[in-house]
Amino acid sequence: MTADPRQQPPPTQATAPEGPVGPESWPSLDVVRAEFNIEAASQDKRGDTLDSRAGTVLGFSGVLAGLALNSKSPWALPGALVAAVAALLAAGVVWPRMYGTIGPRALTLEYLDKPAEATKRKVLDTRIDVYEKNQAQLKIKTKRLRWAIRLLTAAVLLVVGALGILLLAKII
Repeated sequence: MTADPRQQPPPTQATAPEGPVGPESWPSLDVVRAEFNIEAASQDKRGDTLDSRAGTVLGFSGVLAGLALNSKSPWALPGALVAAVAALLAAGVVWPRMYGTIGPRALTLEYLDKPAEATKRKVLDTRIDVYEKNQAQLKIKTKRLRWAIRLLTAAVLLVVGALGILLLAKII
């Protein structure tokens, strides 16, 4: 009897191995750990890049809101408000990320007398769980940053338009 291919998980999802489960059935554990370490480092870089970009948006939003409010033009008020919302979204991106870690005390108490390969496997599985949670958080932060950038762009257009109206009013 063959399995229905539509019911099989996509290749990106981990599945429980069939057959014996133990260190003798994990010949590639060190290779998997090495590749995972590369991907985890890449995830950290992506998070740092998001934080950096969000900090830039936050700074520009603050400057733009200040400029709009300083203009004393009622036409600039919508731009200041939109810039403030963009700043709030950007602040939500730079809010500290929670990194899950493996407690050294628990690791020592539970795995000090266990076979090294089994401990490596458990630590890897735990790190993968943490990675997946962090990945979901990064997706949310990416969406927030995209909206913050869109709102900042709209705020710039509103403030520039308001300042243009102000200049035209002084010229005419």
